[in-house]
Amino acid sequence: MVTNKLFSLVSMFTAIIVDDEYDAREALRNIINNSVPQIKILGEASGITELKQLLVFHEPDILFLDIMFGNKNIIDFLPELKVKDSGIIFTTAHNDYVIQAIRFSAVDYLLKPIGIADLQNAISRFEKQTRRILRENLEILKYNIDNIHSETQKIALPTGNKLEIVSLHEIVHCESEGAYTIFHLSDKRKFLVSKNLHEFEKQFLGCNFCRVHHSHLINVTHIKTYIKGEGGSVIMSTGNEIGVSRRKKKELLIRLSQ
Repeated sequence: MVTNKLFSLVSMFTAIIVDDEYDAREALRNIINNSVPQIKILGEASGITELKQLLVFHEPDILFLDIMFGNKNIIDFLPELKVKDSGIIFTTAHNDYVIQAIRFSAVDYLLKPIGIADLQNAISRFEKQTRRILRENLEILKYNIDNIHSETQKIALPTGNKLEIVSLHEIVHCESEGAYTIFHLSDKRKFLVSKNLHEFEKQFLGCNFCRVHHSHLINVTHIKTYIKGEGGSVIMSTGNEIGVSRRKKKELLIRLSQ
């Protein structure tokens, strides 16, 4: 268990928990009270109406928001909420396309059941996030939710001290650069992002991307030519030729046949 002493030099935060399931609210409340003492819970809400009432009297640092309320998506209600400078951490039991949209948008989330370490890491990331970036990320998230099955979805790429917003269909290929990844776009722009290629490979599952080499993740819609060989190689729409490893050749050919 984390002790109060560990957090003695850490900032204190206020929070509101929003979830339509009482058991989920109770579970998160217990984790916070027992293991994350730098968070003070101001209140709990089971829906949008209760949350609006709480926001009349409170300005929390953090909102823990469940994504789905029955068949309604809380993203659609965000413009109605009088949230000034609150950070938002989504909570969800859904590990599906909604999660993919959240990952693309660089908005933080916790997958239920929520673990202590995951919550602590989310708070640590929250401390480093500016309100301007948070607002931009939420705009991208709303766009991605509305276009959840489309290649027009956008991704927020952290480059230096800013975010570059690009559509998935603009990405031609991603190249490993140690702990970093170089994004090659269709207009020949390049962005160096401080995440490794494996992270993006996981993030792009279900999209038109295929890992063809330990150093390259490609957008198959940008392949112009496949050159046969032991593993072969592909010519991309930008003219770049990328080698295909022998063990990735079969997977690529299957993707191309589809």
